Amino acid sequence: MIASIPARCALAGVLLGLAAFAADSFEGATGVLMQLVAGGGFAWGCAGLAAGYVVRDRRAAMMGAVTLLAVATVVYYGVIAATGVRPRDPPGSTTAGRPGRARRLHAPGGRRRHPAAHAGRTAAGRRCGRCPGGA
Repeated sequence: MIASIPARCALAGVLLGLAAFAADSFEGATGVLMQLVAGGGFAWGCAGLAAGYVVRDRRAAMMGAVTLLAVATVVYYGVIAATGVRPRDPPGSTTAGRPGRARRLHAPGGRRRHPAAHAGRTAAGRRCGRCPGGA
């Protein structure tokens, strides 16, 4: 049996990382439930809180929570790097060699930014006294 708190938290982190990776592969209502239980940020926050709650010492609580979340993150992304496939991606796609992926993630809806529209909003803000330099 594993006796130390950091070792238990590391083991829980491995399990959480693997569960989160597995949760990404489910679809429909099962996928939503699995994401809620193991894959979402709320679930990871609860796991970190639980890891810190089971000990009485402040330092051990902090180290346990950080250990759990750091190990879970490394395991989750390590499995993605080892397999080359993110479970939520369409079949046949890999995380490597997708040049347009970053562009699509950073431009909401695939829209381009229009400098003229930005200048108009800034001018309107200046007229209303919300931006510096306006009257």
